[in-house]
Amino acid sequence: MKKLKCFALLTIFLFWIFSSGKIWAQVLPTVEFSLKEGSGPETAALEVEVKLSEPSLTEVRVEYSVTGGTATGGGVDFSLSDGFLIFAPGETRKTIRGEVIDDTIKEEDETILITLANPVNATLGVSKTFTYTILDDDTVTVSFTSPTSSDFEHVSPASLEAKLSKAAEEIIMVNYTVNGTAKGGGVDYTLPNGTLIFRPGEISQKIAIDITDDGIQEPDKTIIVTLSLPEPAKAKLGKFDRHTYWILDDDGPEENILLFKQEVDSFEEGKKLYILGPKTLRVNPRGMAVDKFGNIYISDQGPSLAMKEGSILMWPKGKKRVIRIITGLTLPGDIELSPDQKTLIVAGPRGDIYKFPLGVSIRLANVDASSGNTRIHLFGQMIGEKVARVSPDGYFHFLGLQISGQPNQFYIDVEHGGKTKRFTISLGQPGEEGEPYGHTVLDLEF
Repeated sequence: MKKLKCFALLTIFLFWIFSSGKIWAQVLPTVEFSLKEGSGPETAALEVEVKLSEPSLTEVRVEYSVTGGTATGGGVDFSLSDGFLIFAPGETRKTIRGEVIDDTIKEEDETILITLANPVNATLGVSKTFTYTILDDDTVTVSFTSPTSSDFEHVSPASLEAKLSKAAEEIIMVNYTVNGTAKGGGVDYTLPNGTLIFRPGEISQKIAIDITDDGIQEPDKTIIVTLSLPEPAKAKLGKFDRHTYWILDDDGPEENILLFKQEVDSFEEGKKLYILGPKTLRVNPRGMAVDKFGNIYISDQGPSLAMKEGSILMWPKGKKRVIRIITGLTLPGDIELSPDQKTLIVAGPRGDIYKFPLGVSIRLANVDASSGNTRIHLFGQMIGEKVARVSPDGYFHFLGLQISGQPNQFYIDVEHGGKTKRFTISLGQPGEEGEPYGHTVLDLEF
């Protein structure tokens, strides 16, 4: 009896569906391009992906055709015939394939417009038109090798590199203009507007910027160099037509280093490391390095982690005070020595890694270097002349003096109170047995 009732109800239900014209059917998927646009050089294959929004239980077809663009088909700029794609049940991705003609003609970039139409067992989605750009690779492009760079104020000159995409058979001229928050004309830097000249076969030119180390504590500043092409242009601008160079101020605030002894955990279990430094020192045990001569280098983040407090301290072996050999770092992190012990590697203020070839710090033991307009000139065959004034820690710091593969003999002229005295020093070859390692600290008597 129950079976008869169920059969009767099912019969009535089916009759109602068909008599009312309502049937259940699968919801149709949408078909569209995966992206709205794309590009490639003349040497790249023309491949455009089409997708279904979801797998279908039945076969899906969609037509495609070239409907516009600035490129010429038929084998002139490209070859792509009208056609259709077939998605078998369960498939969701198909690719339209054509051919781009790699000619040797210098021309503008050209476009191909491809349109989907007349889907079967699907509906058209939003992205039914695709624009493909053929990037002409017969015209030389010029670009900076990177969009940004930075270094400290005492590092000069700064060097920016511009490169061609390939060597040209004719002279390529590229103009550049200079602006930014830094002031030119020797105030913060010296670099007038100018022109780069790439001769046949050349692919690289460098712009040298003379940076002024003014000794003034100030915010970091930018130098923005922008490339442009004279008319008639024989090249195109590439990816990086503008470069921003940051001048990182390294003139720290006045300080009075007071001594204290602080105990921190060592990496060796059960051992402690005693640090001698200023009372404001905030020591991060992760940020320490010890060279083979026994000098200790410390990453000092400052008492409140504020801008310009960070610096690199050095505790010379046998000395009773620390010195600040690098100032102006913002929250420095790790610090380590290179394997040859000649370079200090520091996490810089903008996340960059800086490598400082170690040098010399000089203290005048018998005079007040902060008075008498005291300056020290240091001369060397490989380094030319360097000049330093006294730092707040009482030392004159010279970085980058240890030249790999060269003996280091220097002449030091000390100017104080209108008088000059010359010293001759020889540091030997750093890193060799029996010679000084790392940064060298000298006490001289005027």
